[in-house]
Amino acid sequence: MQIEDQVQGLTYHTTVSSVAVYGGVPIPAQAAKAKKAHVLVATPGRLQDLMDRRMVNLDAVTILVLDE
Repeated sequence: MQIEDQVQGLTYHTTVSSVAVYGGVPIPAQAAKAKKAHVLVATPGRLQDLMDRRMVNLDAVTILVLDE
């Protein structure tokens, strides 16, 4: 959530959208938002879960940052 807060601040006056996805929150709602976002901030486990369920596709990703 801290990273998502920073992204929100940096993109406030732009058309760039972002969303944070993490465990403990219903997957369908997060997946729907993730599909529309320009920036996806995710915990590794939830990202893997979304990919395994084919709810998120990273084929068009140009930059990936891993911070764990």
